[in-house]
Parts: sequence; structure tokens; C-alpha cells
Amino acid sequence: MLYLAIPAVLLLLIVFLALQPPLELRLQRALQQARQGDLRRLRALARKSVGDAAYALFLQLDANGEQAAALAALKRAVYARTWLDIRGCSVAMRAYGRRRFLGVGTIPDHAALLAEWSRPGWCSGAGWEPELAWIQACGPEACRDLARAWYWLCLADARRQEGMGEIRSVELAQQVREHLGPLVPASVRQAMQEQATETACRDFVSGR
Repeated sequence: MLYLAIPAVLLLLIVFLALQPPLELRLQRALQQARQGDLRRLRALARKSVGDAAYALFLQLDANGEQAAALAALKRAVYARTWLDIRGCSVAMRAYGRRRFLGVGTIPDHAALLAEWSRPGWCSGAGWEPELAWIQACGPEACRDLARAWYWLCLADARRQEGMGEIRSVELAQQVREHLGPLVPASVRQAMQEQATETACRDFVSGR
């Protein structure tokens, strides 16, 4: 009897899914309700790992001043399994990283961010070079390494010159550069520049 029940259950599940409105339509309805102040449908889609819904929920909660809840929604967006507009995923990842770095909706854990963003591998630290430079120049004492901080600034420049993307957080990079200028000897700056150039070239060649 059990063997007969399994196909029947599967058939009912297929019929149920077929009767469900398309995800695009459900998201549109959820967004319409959210604009009227009702976030229930948006929350439901976010819980089902729909990144577009989770990011929209983040925007709504952030506008309401609920920063901790907004960060939680943003985390759901970053780790969502489904995106209708995949471009939103990179936007969510950037916003999530910046908020963790700045401590918006959470207590910043710069040591954890340093470990996460500088993990060895292809394009280590890509997109977060200014933030990594700040952590190693001005962050917790255990994270400080002025030579390494200068390296991250050089790496951002080298990657830009290789056509691997523009520097994010330009203003922060400039602030850290001005802070480090008198503190890092010229010989160390030169060594870090050479190391960063080698890293950028290696990343560029291996990523082609």
C-alpha cells in the first residue's frame, strides 16, 4: 500500500505546484502589499529563500529604522537560493558587507571580516581592499599590520590597472593612505607595491 501512496502524493504535489501563481507574480503582489505597509507576503517569500523578496524586505525594514531586522533580511538575501534578477545578489552582498563593517544593525567584528575577506585563494580580498586596509591600519590591535594595510591599497590600484574592476570605497582608501603615509617606510611601500602587482597579474592571468 505504501508503494501505491507515494506516486499519489507526488502527483498531488505536482498539481499543487502547477496551481501556484508564477514566482514573478507572487513577488509583484508581495511588493504591492509591502508598499501599503503589509510585509507578510514579502516575509513569506524571503523565508522561502527568494533573494529578491529578502532584499526588498531589507529595504522596507531599513526605511522603518529597524536596522537589526534589516540586516537579518539582508543576510537572507545574500544566502538565498533563488534570484529572479541575479544582479541583485551582488548588490545585496556589497550592502551586507558594508553594514557589517560599519556596525549598522550589529556590533562590528573586524577580526572576523579580516579572516573572511582575506581568505587565501583567487582574487583574495577583491572589492574589499580599502576596508581590509582600514582594519589592518586602524582596527583592533590584534588585526593591525601597517605593511599589510599598505599592500591592500596597492592591490586595489593594481587590480584597477589590470582592468579587474574599479576601486570600491574610494574615499576610505584615500583616508587610509593619508594615515599610513608617514608611518610606512618607503622601502616597505615599494616592497608591498611589487607584491601587489605580482598578485594582480597572477589573478588576472588565472582568471582569463
